[in-house]
Amino acid sequence: MAKIKPGPTVYVPSHTNRYTIERASNLEFRVVRISNNTWIDKGAAIIGELYGPPYEQALAINLKNHGLLVFVGCNHPEVVNIVKKLFKT
Repeated sequence: MAKIKPGPTVYVPSHTNRYTIERASNLEFRVVRISNNTWIDKGAAIIGELYGPPYEQALAINLKNHGLLVFVGCNHPEVVNIVKKLFKT
C-alpha cells in the first residue's frame, strides 16, 4: 500500500483503462480524467490526451524569467505535437 497523505489529485488521460483508475482510487487518489488541455494552477497546465499509441498527456509549466518547460512521458505522440496541442488553447 502506498504511504501517502490521502486525497492527492492524479490527472490521467480520459482513455485510461478501468483497472488503472480503480487501482488509483483504492490508493485514495482523487482521479481526474483529462481529454483537453486543463490549467491546474497559474502557469501550469496538463496538456490533454494525445494518441501515441498509447494515449498520453504532458505537463507544461511556465517558469518566470525562463520560459516554458514541458514534461513528457514516453513521448509517443512526439513533442512537436504535444506543444502544438498546448498552444491550441
